[in-house]
Amino acid sequence: MNHYTSGVILYGERELIRRQSLSKVNFDNYRAILSFVNIGNVHWKFLYINADDSCLYLVDPSRNSLEQEESDRAAKRFREYFKMRRTCYNKTDWVNVRLQGGVLTHPFQRDGSSCGVMVIMMAKAVMEAFPNKPEMTFWTTKKRWPRHEGHLHRQYLRPQYLTVTPTVPCVQQRNHPIQDPPSLTGSSVITATAGSILNAWT
Repeated sequence: MNHYTSGVILYGERELIRRQSLSKVNFDNYRAILSFVNIGNVHWKFLYINADDSCLYLVDPSRNSLEQEESDRAAKRFREYFKMRRTCYNKTDWVNVRLQGGVLTHPFQRDGSSCGVMVIMMAKAVMEAFPNKPEMTFWTTKKRWPRHEGHLHRQYLRPQYLTVTPTVPCVQQRNHPIQDPPSLTGSSVITATAGSILNAWT
């Protein structure tokens, strides 16, 4: 799920959510959802929904004592989202998945700029461990970041999908429920590295 759609579901108004109904998608074909959520155009969180255990994790790379509460609210929003799809489009996939909020054990960022790299490292750990809970043991020191970034660029951000922008603002579509920067469509992965944004989309 792209970061714009997940942001709308979590924070958007009802009419905006209806526009992101994904009416052509059958979620029953999937066992999990991974996404990234932009907060206030300055921070990234990782969203992981595991339909097998009916659990939603909204993971904050920074230390956040409200992570369980925020995951609970996010689970409620997604339950309402799937009910909306049934009401408006007669889509019943995932309607009976009783999502509950959960918390993953994970490292924390040690600066104010590495959240983009960390959420991708979290997604990598989840994909490698699925359907089991991941053990997130990657390093978060500044000396290790160049190694992490180089690995991510080579393995996950294929050159044919990359564009480098010499600015740091996060990328969202217009009319986003939180901010209003330029538009981007499709599934996207965004990492902020060395003062640039690397955008990969399919």
